[in-house]
Amino acid sequence: MLVALALLAAGALVVRGAGQVLPEQLAMFPALALSIGLPGAAVLRVAGLDERLLPATALGAAPVLGLAAWVPLLLVALVAGLPLAVALWTLLAASAVALALAGPPRIPLGREALGVALAGLGTAVLAARWAKPVLESDALFHAGRVRKLVDLHELSFGGLSAYQDGHVHAGYAFPIVHAAEAGAVELAGVDPSVGFLALVPACAFLVPAAVYAAGRILGGMPAGIAVVGFVVWDAISSSGGVLDSSEQPGGIVFRVVVPVCIALIVEVVRLDDEPRMEGALVAAVLVAVLAHPTYVMPVLAMITAAVIARRGRGWRAMTGAYAVSAVTLGAIWFAAIRGTGGAAGTRLDPGGFALLGGHPVIRDGDIVIEGRLAVLLGLLAIPIVVAAWRGTHTLAGAIGAGALAVLCLPGLPALLAPLIGPHQVGRLRGAVPWPELLALLLVLLAATWPGRVWWIAAGLAAASLGVAWMGDGAAIAQTALIAGIAVAGVVLVILRVASGRPATFAVPPVVPVLPVVVMAIAVVVGSVCTDGRATLFTFQHGTPADARHRPSSGLIDFMRRHDGPPFPVVLAPLANGRGNDFTGLAFNLVGQASVDAVSLPAARTRAEPGNDPAQRRSDTHAFFDPSTPPGRQREILDRYDVRYVVVDEPLTTRAAEAAAHAPGLTQVYADRTGRDRFVVYQVNR
Repeated sequence: MLVALALLAAGALVVRGAGQVLPEQLAMFPALALSIGLPGAAVLRVAGLDERLLPATALGAAPVLGLAAWVPLLLVALVAGLPLAVALWTLLAASAVALALAGPPRIPLGREALGVALAGLGTAVLAARWAKPVLESDALFHAGRVRKLVDLHELSFGGLSAYQDGHVHAGYAFPIVHAAEAGAVELAGVDPSVGFLALVPACAFLVPAAVYAAGRILGGMPAGIAVVGFVVWDAISSSGGVLDSSEQPGGIVFRVVVPVCIALIVEVVRLDDEPRMEGALVAAVLVAVLAHPTYVMPVLAMITAAVIARRGRGWRAMTGAYAVSAVTLGAIWFAAIRGTGGAAGTRLDPGGFALLGGHPVIRDGDIVIEGRLAVLLGLLAIPIVVAAWRGTHTLAGAIGAGALAVLCLPGLPALLAPLIGPHQVGRLRGAVPWPELLALLLVLLAATWPGRVWWIAAGLAAASLGVAWMGDGAAIAQTALIAGIAVAGVVLVILRVASGRPATFAVPPVVPVLPVVVMAIAVVVGSVCTDGRATLFTFQHGTPADARHRPSSGLIDFMRRHDGPPFPVVLAPLANGRGNDFTGLAFNLVGQASVDAVSLPAARTRAEPGNDPAQRRSDTHAFFDPSTPPGRQREILDRYDVRYVVVDEPLTTRAAEAAAHAPGLTQVYADRTGRDRFVVYQVNR
């Protein structure tokens, strides 16, 4: 036991040293491995999951189980007011002792593990190129959460808010992903905002193992390889690439947690009445619902569809998944929504949805497919694998049907949109397992017609080029198509079960890797032709930074000198230049320094109605209106306990004029960077 703790201390020193001498992106690899990898390995070994799960599933599940291991200690820290370091070191020490007593995980590290590791390194390299050089958009919000977790001496739900002692954010009420990442930042000893951005490659490293696990259990090794290719290509080509968000909760859930859930669902219904498997699945569902409550909906739908297809096998795991989700969602409603009239944003223009009577019916087909044959074929695979091959792969089709139904079954989004907002419903497309189902379909084609694989590949390539050439047009036809697929998938699963033919677990057919890889390349050749040049440019030059209207380094340094509680409350105009009201100066400062804001843009406050964001914005506009009386300005400063007022003189001239004449303010900072001149006033009390 003492040896294990000594090794842990030595490892922590190595990680801290790496954080001081290596580039941050490299230093965060061992830091994240210690923060979630060590607890995940301990859970695998202590629970015996390393011996019960398939090796690929165990490797993919390790980081997810590591996140789950954070839950009890983080909850204690938030309730008892303990610093993050107490939860972090207690977790690491317990994990080290557990591994010392039980031994290391017994996972065969053969060719598959080596291949997954190499794929992870390749994905990490790509992510390093796609990662933005500065914090932008959603990353600012998440970086602000990580900063608060590191800097707070006493953790609390209100202390993590972007407002002073604010109500919790309904989307991120329990910061499970943020806490694990803050633990990595704490171990490396780097600035939290810098460390959060540097986590992109380390988190992208986890993606191939997770998606390979899902593909491997459904279609064997060739399918696992194809799924990795589909997911990575989609992540660097679709909508300009999304690998830059690998460290954000959405990236973690959709590209790591959901694929692991798929693999665990199959494991659970394959081996009924196996408590350890069921516990692992429930733990993964808990991570998904804590990371963001809406993201769990397609996961629950997949579990439900699989249990129905297997005529009740796995019902205990399904019950547990619904139980932890219900408790979490109930707690979030009680803490963030109750008594506030509901989250804002449910009445927004539901763009991107087919409408019926003004209600969003399903996601527009062209937005789901985006001119990609791979996605279309992955969706078409749902009814095909349910009905064909004598139903031996109905289970895989049922899992896909469940996920697609949440997004595209006519009428269901109309029920969900008032609850979580049309925007959140649209995000659920990230959970549809089209890569796994497409890879399975290619394996089945290779097994059924081995002599015609090359002709099939040629046809797929021609179709891919044709779909890419047509682009995103024919929106109505595509919408009708995916609606028909969703209905067909659900109906076929129900009919098969009603006929007394439950889905059986079929061992994937053994086929050569090369034919499947060739067909997979043929499927994406059209996307390569349309997106290849932009993708190559990003790989060569990286992602450019939008330097407009950003806080200067001097302003950020000034604010960071005050890191540590009590955090200063900052009052700033909602927009800092034309067209950037989606972020704004205060939102930038929250993400790059440990400060609290008086108000944030409307797009950022839909899920926190308890903080009365509309009134806060109204007061902010009033303060920065030169016609507002000084007494009213002073009242606003006192109401929110403002310590600093920040303006950009050239870009927000009226706001600067109002601040300059406000009562009880003293200028304490000013700089000039290009067109910007940020000025900071301190409130005299």
